[in-house]
Amino acid sequence: MEQKWKSLIAFLLCMAMLFAGGLPALAQEEGYQVNNEIAGFVVRERTRLELVNADVTVLEHGKTGATVMLLLNEDTNRAF
Repeated sequence: MEQKWKSLIAFLLCMAMLFAGGLPALAQEEGYQVNNEIAGFVVRERTRLELVNADVTVLEHGKTGATVMLLLNEDTNRAF
């Protein structure tokens, strides 16, 4: 049951960030390093995903433990 709540919180945080645009903008900043804390999230991983030509940033929310993955690329088609 606890995992279900964590998944729901992670989904809601993703939606909030998607529409607010806050963390994706922060993730593009220079010097945004692993283990830095930004807006209550800790950067866990940064990498490049060549398959979709995207920069990947994995964040973990400090209070809830929710995990958020940001995919940043130049593609304007935002369909899933």
